[in-house]
Amino acid sequence: MVEQPSAPTSMEEVWKKSYPEGNQRYIEIPDSSVYKLLMDSASKHPNSTALILFGKKITYMKLLSMVDALAFSLKERLRLFKDSKIGLILPNSPQYVISFFAIAKIGGVIVQTNPIYTETEILNEYKTTETSAVITLDMYYPKIKNLAKDGISIVVTSIKDFLTPLASMVYSRKTRNDPKPEKPTYEGRIFRFKDLIKSGSSPEEQVETKLDPVLFQFTGGTTGVPKAAMLSHRNLVANATQLKAWHSSLREPGKFMSTLPFFHVYGMMTSMILPVTTASTMILVPDPRDTETLLKLIKKYKPDYLPGVPTLYKSIINHPNLKKFDLKSIKVCVSGGAALPVDTLKRFEEATGGLLIEGYGLSETSPVIAANPVDRNRRKVGSVGLPLSNTEFKIVNPYSLHEVPVGEEGEIFVRGPQVMLGYWRSESETAGVMEDGWLRTGDIGRFDSEGYLYLVDRKKDMIISSGYNVYPREIEEVFYRHPDVIEAAAIGVPDERRGQSVKVYVVKKEGSNVTEQELMAFASKQLAPYKRPRSVEFKKDLPRTLVGKVLKRELRTDQTRNPRAGRRL
Repeated sequence: MVEQPSAPTSMEEVWKKSYPEGNQRYIEIPDSSVYKLLMDSASKHPNSTALILFGKKITYMKLLSMVDALAFSLKERLRLFKDSKIGLILPNSPQYVISFFAIAKIGGVIVQTNPIYTETEILNEYKTTETSAVITLDMYYPKIKNLAKDGISIVVTSIKDFLTPLASMVYSRKTRNDPKPEKPTYEGRIFRFKDLIKSGSSPEEQVETKLDPVLFQFTGGTTGVPKAAMLSHRNLVANATQLKAWHSSLREPGKFMSTLPFFHVYGMMTSMILPVTTASTMILVPDPRDTETLLKLIKKYKPDYLPGVPTLYKSIINHPNLKKFDLKSIKVCVSGGAALPVDTLKRFEEATGGLLIEGYGLSETSPVIAANPVDRNRRKVGSVGLPLSNTEFKIVNPYSLHEVPVGEEGEIFVRGPQVMLGYWRSESETAGVMEDGWLRTGDIGRFDSEGYLYLVDRKKDMIISSGYNVYPREIEEVFYRHPDVIEAAAIGVPDERRGQSVKVYVVKKEGSNVTEQELMAFASKQLAPYKRPRSVEFKKDLPRTLVGKVLKRELRTDQTRNPRAGRRL
């Protein structure tokens, strides 16, 4: 049955008129578990290639058998059951995919863990979520080995476990000078991953798809305090179904360049769950920072889709040997995670011939809630597009909570089947952002007359200068127009006269002689007086998350420590 809202928003008729041909505003979301997505694809396409890792190919039938074996071992050997919290500290790899669906099969909860976290950060995350076990790569084992003393089971694997003999030899040669990780002693609560995937199967644990969480995704949310967003089976299945329905090309098996880290919700959905839902091939990239290897893999395997973030697309178009690589197989790319500069979009499309569109999502929404039409004539550069099927937006005054007129800026609220259950054991935090199915995103945006959504900025990043609201994204876009600017990030800094003034951190092109004063003069010609930057500071690079978001809190901390740094007006 197709569910529709009982009280549609004022924009509903506008969206229906703007929706791409062949797309429906409301679609049926299957009452399915996450594991069933894999089971269905393996049943229909058993001999199709599911995974490729440096030449090693795994079919859907083989993938399902290893998932079933691991699920059996988790229950019978590790004594993990429904609602058990299990951490994953893995790069994009067969082990990650196998572990993810095996945990889902037993009704467990995946605790997403960033591999670069410190031992303290990991311990805090697992203590908060009451994690019972962790599956990790051998190089991360030293950071978590003490967990076994607290009764937490540790499953250890090596990237070499799934490499071909040739690739294994090359890997050993490349890493021979790297520090060797401490080898675990496989006894007590410590297990070898490859021993757990040999054989065995048991029935899938029955779950309440709308109520049972399958994933804990840590997020700063709207307050910046880390907490675990609880995503249900229904949330993830809904978002995969919505993305699959967004364009006809996504409804058939294809090839995905799985470059975005799976431990981030955007990478997990667009580069793993969506491909599994469509029985597509995932070309796994464990290290997305190695652009040369990425280009070689694109040339060799000719993927159709490359979900990414602006920093990924920038690294491709700025690669010195770009012209050596044939990228013309790429059909569609969806960019998220951060604002996509117009120059990056144009240069990437020129290099590939593919279509690069911008979308929008949050950890709390599984994550995708909007995307541009997959149509060069219908997408709007600078917009994050239209709401996905079954998804609604409203834009409200953040103080009165009344809806604002079309074209006016306000806080974005979202409602849909992909919106989280809430934050783990944080009732007050959940109540602060959710009411009657609506989620407060903490983002400022506006609609145009056709219902397309434009992100203005994060509410918490907004600068108030001389009583006016100043949105960093607008300032940054001006700086990106300068030919010597590679990256720009604007923040507000204390100002006795204005309350706050604008400071811009800039990464300039190598060899450029542009000065801070020249950039401020360039920007001042295009901005109202209260928006004009009062200081510019050059940096070699900007602090970022692994999915490309600029860590503005680190820039604000840097400014507090060095308030006189940079050239001022």
